[in-house]
Amino acid sequence: MLSEGLDALPSETLTDWVSYADVVAVVRVGKESRGELTSDEEQAGEGLELRCVDLTIVDTLWTGPRGVAPDHEITVSPNAWVVSAGEKDRLLVFAEASHMEIGHDYLVPLVRDDAFDPAWQALSITSVLPFDGAVVGQGEVLLDEAGAKAPLEELSHATQSLWGAGREEVIRLLDSTPPDAIAEELSSLPPTARFREVRRATTDTE
Repeated sequence: MLSEGLDALPSETLTDWVSYADVVAVVRVGKESRGELTSDEEQAGEGLELRCVDLTIVDTLWTGPRGVAPDHEITVSPNAWVVSAGEKDRLLVFAEASHMEIGHDYLVPLVRDDAFDPAWQALSITSVLPFDGAVVGQGEVLLDEAGAKAPLEELSHATQSLWGAGREEVIRLLDSTPPDAIAEELSSLPPTARFREVRRATTDTE
């Protein structure tokens, strides 16, 4: 079941990545688990159960100025199960976003923010990129809203910039990309607070 979603943080460009991510890491997906319906959802007989996956940090390619780093293993929730009484559960995934398949590697800009639960999450649902064989774009196929393979030109500028790159090229591209100037000045703030202040400052100067 495909859907579209809104992100709490920008990830359209590599400037967004180095402005708001805490690390850019290579992760390997381990086991998955399911959350629980709320009491209201249980009474209604339908709702969403989060799909949680355990990630092993295989390699860290870039670290942001806050200097925070995830543990060797973290858990994130990239999508959810749609549960409805009397029907087969359906996996809800987002268009142009990775499903995060067990056993596969991904390149992920990660952020640490207590506004999220769990606190470590991907910068956005569409910033998780297949990275099997240490090559961006190799592995899971990203799908569009119709369930077909998403054309590269319709993906984010960050994805297009990194597509086909190996480990060293990813590092070079990240290291050579300057962050947003205002975000850089506010780099000690958690990512969501930093983005809020950047938007406020940008609005005030318009």
